[in-house]
Amino acid sequence: MVNLFLRYAVSAFLSLLIDNLVFFLLVLWNVPVSLALIGGRTASMMVNYALLRNVVFNESGVRPFIFFRYLGLVCFSGSVIWFTIRAVTTLTPVHPLTVKIAAETVMFFFNYFAAKRFVFRRKP
Repeated sequence: MVNLFLRYAVSAFLSLLIDNLVFFLLVLWNVPVSLALIGGRTASMMVNYALLRNVVFNESGVRPFIFFRYLGLVCFSGSVIWFTIRAVTTLTPVHPLTVKIAAETVMFFFNYFAAKRFVFRRKP
């Protein structure tokens, strides 16, 4: 169980690095920030999915809908983070980066359990 969580954490960290690297390079190449954000998230999402499926949860063979469940989790998680940032920064003077870090930390643990239980679940 600890080994699985550590593999998940390493996968998340590598995805974070890819997200920020692609974002940085696209901004450096004068791509608009919104498109750079989408590019970074897309690249990191694809790498993270591959790592989760093949290294973390060791899914093999053809299993339809895993990617769509993963995509749903990513969209849900991103929406929760976005709404949390909007709500907290509207109601309080807390800096958006502080809220983002806190929200993403909570969602990191939620995403681990959701990915384990719902996205990459094993059939009995």
